Amino acid sequence: MRKYSLIILSMLIIVLSVVGISYAWFTYLETKSLASFTAGEIDLELRANHEIVIDHYDLSGLAFIDYEDDLILNTSGSFNDMASVLRLDFVTSENSVAIKNQIDLIENESTQGLIYLILFEGLNMTLEDPMQYNYYDIIHAIIQSELTKEDQLQAIRDYNQATIEYLETIVLKANESMTIQIVFYGDYDNLPVGEDYLNQSFPFTLVINTINEKGVFLP
Repeated sequence: MRKYSLIILSMLIIVLSVVGISYAWFTYLETKSLASFTAGEIDLELRANHEIVIDHYDLSGLAFIDYEDDLILNTSGSFNDMASVLRLDFVTSENSVAIKNQIDLIENESTQGLIYLILFEGLNMTLEDPMQYNYYDIIHAIIQSELTKEDQLQAIRDYNQATIEYLETIVLKANESMTIQIVFYGDYDNLPVGEDYLNQSFPFTLVINTINEKGVFLP
C-alpha cells in the first residue's frame, strides 16, 4: 500500500443570488385574466463546516488513496477516516421567503484526480445530529454492478448528479435549513508527476443559485 499524502483542496464557492445578504425577489404570475407580482425577501446564510462562506474555503488535508487497495478492498480499514469532508448548511432567516437552491459543481482539468461523493443529510439538522460516515459502504452500493474503474467512477458521477437534481426540488421556508456533505479523496493513479506534487492545489468550483420557490432555474 502506498504512502498517504495530504495536500490542499481549495474550494471556490460562487453564490449567484445571495449569500449572507438579503434582497427582493419578484415573481410574475399570470392567469387568464389576472397578472400580479409577489414580492419577498430571500435571506440565506451558507455555512461551510460551520463557517460563514464568503466566496472561498480551503479544505486542507486531502488524502490520496490507492483505488484498488483502499476504495475497492479497504485493506487498511481506514477508508472512512481518510475522507476530507465539507459540510454545507443552507440556512434561511425567519424573514425569508421560501427558496430553492441549484448546485453546480464545475469540473475541469484541475479536478482530475479527485473522487468525490455528494450526500444529502437532511433538513433542520442540529450540530449534534449524526451525519453519514460509512462512505465505503455507500460507494460500494453505488458501484456494485460495475466491473471497470471507468464505469465505477461514472456510476459515482451519476449518483452525484441525481443527488443535485433532488436538492433542487427541496423548498426551504423561513427559519429552515438543509444540510449536505461532500466527501473528497485524491486518486493516486492521477497524481501529477514530480516531487513537487505535495504543493499542488486542487481548485474546485461550486456554484449555488438561490431563487424564490416560484422561480425556475435556468439551464
